[in-house]
Amino acid sequence: LPLQQMVDDLSEHSLLPNVKFEVLVCDTDIPNAVALPGGRIIVFRGLIDLVETPEELLAVLAHEMSHVTLRHHLKSIAGSIGLVVAIEILVGDVGGLVALGTEALRTAALMSNSREHEHEADLEGVRMLHEAEIDPAHAIAMLESLPHGHIPDALDWLSSHPDIEERVEAIRELVVDLPAREYSPLNFDLAALRVAIRNRNAGGDEAEDEDKEKNPHEGEEKKKANEDGDPAVILQEAIAN
Repeated sequence: LPLQQMVDDLSEHSLLPNVKFEVLVCDTDIPNAVALPGGRIIVFRGLIDLVETPEELLAVLAHEMSHVTLRHHLKSIAGSIGLVVAIEILVGDVGGLVALGTEALRTAALMSNSREHEHEADLEGVRMLHEAEIDPAHAIAMLESLPHGHIPDALDWLSSHPDIEERVEAIRELVVDLPAREYSPLNFDLAALRVAIRNRNAGGDEAEDEDKEKNPHEGEEKKKANEDGDPAVILQEAIAN
């Protein structure tokens, strides 16, 4: 996927270049992205629809990647549901994670990072963009365009994060101190990505209709959960797949 390649290229400039980030696109209109311990990044369709440029999308992904490379997830998980569970997540024990139930999944995969962690991820993400010759101004543009009050609490990128103005000011201060560098636009077709997602979803709907004819009652609970936009169910499926 071109989106995967974009993340692969950026990861070369991360603090942990050996971490393999894997991008998964989730078909829900929540404007967000979540990086899981180990390097999986769940990108929600709503974010892809929201951004105006591929650089803005990459700025959000750089922020989420920074939570992984700065090990924020491990610190947060260890403090909330125990070090044993954190280790299970890091080694891929999905079964153990699911057994904790919906609330534990929310806590493990969608924990609210501290204000300090958010500042660190902002600045590290900007550093990565700069090193990759992507203008950090796109990170500011993305922050200033994020909607308020329309995102479920469990996924609200803003609910427990520092004020937007505070975050923007910190980024501006960092950019001033960065060495001079020529920035280049990304060669990435955002419109084509949106079309590809829609086409994939259309194919999935056709397959679902065929399955429904064969097994009319199978998967009704799963369908209802997805229609409700339950982020825990969405992430559980993303992890399992």
